[in-house]
Amino acid sequence: MPVLLDLLHASDGAVRAEAAGFLADAAPADARSVPALLALLNDDDRTVRLAAIDALGAVGRPARVAIEPLWHLIRDPDEEIREHAVKAIRLIKEESTR
Repeated sequence: MPVLLDLLHASDGAVRAEAAGFLADAAPADARSVPALLALLNDDDRTVRLAAIDALGAVGRPARVAIEPLWHLIRDPDEEIREHAVKAIRLIKEESTR
């Protein structure tokens, strides 16, 4: 996990996006990734933002702090960003009610 967290800061957007995806696969429900994934919500690279949104949804309950920043993305001009944000919020909320 530390290696993947470090890769979230790589200069290459594709590497950042892949690292976010691997974090969601390798350590779902691990709150240690949440702060780094939250930072990626503001990344200049659209693919990185999408990967971070999806990863936060996969984290579920430990990502409750991401709900407010994800709500802000519902007004994003990019329809896919909006759709992924709504899905991530639902996943986090569903996991929180269990």
